[in-house]
Amino acid sequence: MIREPVHKARPPELRVPLLLNPGKGCATFQRFNGDPLNPGEAWSEEGPLTFPHADTWVAEGYLPSTVAYCRWFWHVLEPEPGRIDFDMVEGALVAAKARGQSLQVRLMPFGSLHQPQLPAWYQAKHPPTMAKTDPPGGRSHLEPDHDSPEYFDAWGRVIAEFGRRFDGHPDLESVDLAFLGPWGEGAGDAKRETVDRFVDLYVQSHPKTLLLANTDGYQFECGAARGCGWRCDCFGDLRGRKEAAGKPYLAWNHTYEFYPQAVAAALAADVWRTRPITFETCATPLGWRNKWYAGIEDLEFMLAQGLKFHASVFMPKSSPIPAEYLDPLAVFCDAMGYRFVLRQARWQGAVERGGTMDLELWIENTGTAPVYRDYRLAFRIESAGAEAVVPVEGEARGWLPGDAIIERTVSVPRGLPAGAARLSAGLVRPGEAVPAVRFANAGTDADGWLPLGEVRVA
Repeated sequence: MIREPVHKARPPELRVPLLLNPGKGCATFQRFNGDPLNPGEAWSEEGPLTFPHADTWVAEGYLPSTVAYCRWFWHVLEPEPGRIDFDMVEGALVAAKARGQSLQVRLMPFGSLHQPQLPAWYQAKHPPTMAKTDPPGGRSHLEPDHDSPEYFDAWGRVIAEFGRRFDGHPDLESVDLAFLGPWGEGAGDAKRETVDRFVDLYVQSHPKTLLLANTDGYQFECGAARGCGWRCDCFGDLRGRKEAAGKPYLAWNHTYEFYPQAVAAALAADVWRTRPITFETCATPLGWRNKWYAGIEDLEFMLAQGLKFHASVFMPKSSPIPAEYLDPLAVFCDAMGYRFVLRQARWQGAVERGGTMDLELWIENTGTAPVYRDYRLAFRIESAGAEAVVPVEGEARGWLPGDAIIERTVSVPRGLPAGAARLSAGLVRPGEAVPAVRFANAGTDADGWLPLGEVRVA
């Protein structure tokens, strides 16, 4: 019970999309905040090797972002056998931090038609075979024997070295599992034992950094069972919608024929409770409008599907977003992932220096998922030009969608001047004293603290 006198605050909820909280919302692709967008509906699978300065914070026709997503092919990561080069990853981590972003990474063994293939040195030692595509007789890429010990040793060496260098890096948001088929997405032939072995290697090499499994094949089930989050690479797919003459169920696409079934088969419906989910657009939002969607109702349907899956990150390939899609996608990116509204705060209104203060908060997560990195609730007490930041025990990671009631007794620093003091709440990283996550409340200060009211210090 809070000791008298009791003070109370009910800060109003923010009524515009909040798009700059870390680890959620819109992501850039092979680029960073402010970089020029891809032209039209185009994009490249080859990750950046240089990192020029940007003259603006958010590119016109895109949304603000706190996540950058980059992927690189093996031939640039290991140009010679045993000489692994991660300079581009180091550069991307620096660029992301400078632009207010964390970095999601995928390392890819090879691509598809007209894209980088296996490194020449690997092909010379272990000749690959031509993989056939649909229709029969088609050819797309050179494929290794995924089950061979030589492939595991060579590509596994890159995976292990990446983990040794970067696991737990504070600016590394997540790493994709990637070892099978074009772009490492899973569309290739491999024994289940091979998949188990690769996934185990990722997990062992990245005990701290979050891992994401793609939804293709057995690797999804295997990754989910070993504590990985997941990502889909064709979110928004409604191919055939315009051509189906009012019968969209006749057209095969990922939305109707793949994702719900894959999540169920992998027993991954509750993964979101502890691990993140990421969506990459199938094609681009401009392509959705131009080729697949019959009207804005198709976009609304897709966004509802995305929220249903509890995603935290949406990556539209750094391609222009149609003007009429910007507002709906901003609302979508605000609603996805965590969204913490401080509904009510109650606290002991008079305290003594060196004593304690009782507090109670009702925080509602109005988003679709928890936060997946470690943030802590903290209070700032400002008195006569002095201030103290008092952290509270317990992580925000446990705040699932719905209500969290926090009741704590905290210590009041002895060094505070006596008199009326200003009390604020914030969410900080462990060991830091500046808010990293903003509450979805109006009135939050520019520095991220949410003012609550007065406390008298004696």
